[in-house]
Amino acid sequence: MQSHSSLKVYIHYDDNDRETVDALVERLAQDGVTVLSSGTVETLTRESHVVLFCLSKQFNKSELRTRETQSAFNTMTSKRGGETRLIPVRLENSNMPASLRRWQSVDLFESNGYERLMIALKLRADQVGASLIVRDDWRIPFLVEKKETQAEIDRRNKRKQGRIAWALLFAAVAILVVRNRVLTPPEPTPIPAEVLAANATQNALNSESNLAATLTADVFAVIDPLTQTAAYLTGVPLTQTAEYVISLYTPTVTVTSTLTPTPRTIVVLPTEIMDGNNIPMVLVPEGGFLMGSDDQENTSPVYNIYLLGYYIDKYEVTNAMYQPCVGAGACQPPRSSASATHSDYYGNPEFDDYPVINVDWEMAGQFCEWRGARLPTEAEWEKAARGLDARAHPWGEDVSCAFANYADAPALCVGDTVSVGSYIDTKSPYGTFDMAGNVFEWVSSLYMPYPFNSLDGREDPAASGERVLRGGAWTSSLDEVFTFYRYSMDPSRYAVAGNDVGFRCARDATP
Repeated sequence: MQSHSSLKVYIHYDDNDRETVDALVERLAQDGVTVLSSGTVETLTRESHVVLFCLSKQFNKSELRTRETQSAFNTMTSKRGGETRLIPVRLENSNMPASLRRWQSVDLFESNGYERLMIALKLRADQVGASLIVRDDWRIPFLVEKKETQAEIDRRNKRKQGRIAWALLFAAVAILVVRNRVLTPPEPTPIPAEVLAANATQNALNSESNLAATLTADVFAVIDPLTQTAAYLTGVPLTQTAEYVISLYTPTVTVTSTLTPTPRTIVVLPTEIMDGNNIPMVLVPEGGFLMGSDDQENTSPVYNIYLLGYYIDKYEVTNAMYQPCVGAGACQPPRSSASATHSDYYGNPEFDDYPVINVDWEMAGQFCEWRGARLPTEAEWEKAARGLDARAHPWGEDVSCAFANYADAPALCVGDTVSVGSYIDTKSPYGTFDMAGNVFEWVSSLYMPYPFNSLDGREDPAASGERVLRGGAWTSSLDEVFTFYRYSMDPSRYAVAGNDVGFRCARDATP
C-alpha cells in the first residue's frame, strides 16, 4: 500500500458557496488534511484521495445543476478501482440530486456533521496509508443551517401567491362561464361556482404539499426517514379551507365553501415485525452505506451503494422455523439430521432454537419463498450486518469468543452451533443477531467481482455459478467473521468443513 504524508482532498462547489467552503478548507487544514486547489478538474480528481462534492440550494432538486457541474461529476466518477472516494457534502438543508444518491452523504449543517465527515476521511486515510489523527474538536459543529433572508422569504411568498392567483383566476373564469351560460353543452350538469373555486385552490395547495413531500423524501432518505414528514417543510397549512385562502389573497372575491383538504397520510414502518409464521424481522431503512473493504482482494473496491428499505430476519432460520415448511411439503428436510457433535440435531426439541443446517442454496430459497420472502442480496446482508459506519463486526471492532461462535485460534470457541441470539450484547446496528460466526449464511447473489450491481446478472436466480456465503461460522478463522468477508460455494453443496451452513430471509419493506 502506498504511503502518503497527509490525506489529499479536492472540494468541488458552487461559486455562491465560496465563503462557506473557504471556512471548511481552513478547518480541514487545521485537522491535517491537504486540500488541493491548483489544476483542472481532471488533475485535481486524479491526484486526490477524496472528492468532496458540495451541495446547497443552488442545485436543482432532481439533477446536477449545470453542464459544467455535470462534466465535473462525470470526471470524478469515471475513475476505477476505488482510487478516489466521492462524498456528497450538503452545506445546508438542500435536496440530494438523484445522480448522487448511491454515495453516502454528510450534512455539515447538522450538529455532528463535521465529525461524520472526518470519520469518513479517517477511514479513507487508513485505506491509503495517509496520516490523519483523531481529534476531540471534530465534535464541534462546523456551521448551522443558513437562515433565509427577508428578500428570499419575500420572493418565495411572491411565487406562492402567484400560483394561488392563477388558481383564483381560473376559478373566477369558471364562475363567469357558469353564471353567464357561455358554454351550453347538451343536458349540462351545473357545477357550483364555489366548488370550482375550492377545487382550483385545493390544486394549488396540493402542488405545494407535493413539492414539500418530494423535498422531504430526497433530503431525509438517508438521515432519518421515519421521523420526517411533508408537513414539516410545506409553507401552506393543509387544514386551510378554500374560503380562508381566497379571502386572504383576493378579498374582493367572496366564495363560501366548507371543503377541507384531506391531510396527507404519512406511513411510518415499524422497526420490528412478526411475519405470517411468527418469525421476527427487523427493518433496515432506505439509504446508502459503505460496502466492501480494500483489505481483501475480493471485497475491493469499497463502494457507496443506495438500497431501498427492507426487512431481514432477526435471527438465523432455526430448526423449529424450518420444520413447518417441511411438514407442508413445500421444503425438503435437511440432507442430514446430525450436527458436528449431535446425531439427533434436526427434529430434536432440544435444538429447536439452533440454526437449521445441511441445507443447500435452493433449499434455503424454497423456505424463504414459502414464507412470502426471499434470500437477501449480498448488499442487503452486508448493510444489515455493518450499519452505516463500515464497522468490521456487527458490534464494533473487538472480537473474541465472548462476542461470537467461531474458531478462535488455536481452539474452537464452541465446536458446534449454538442457539440463535445467544450473544445478546453483540447484535448489529439494526438489531440482527449472529451475523458473525455460528453458521455461514446463503445470500441470493452469484459470486461476482465488485462493485456490487444488482442489475449485472448476479441476482438472476436461474444463472449458473457459485453463490455467496456470508458471516462466517463456528468453523471459521478470525478473517472470515468480518462483516465484509465473502465466501463462494456451489449452490448444491451444504457444508464447507462441517455442518456449518444456514441462512436467513428478507423481504421488501412496504406499508
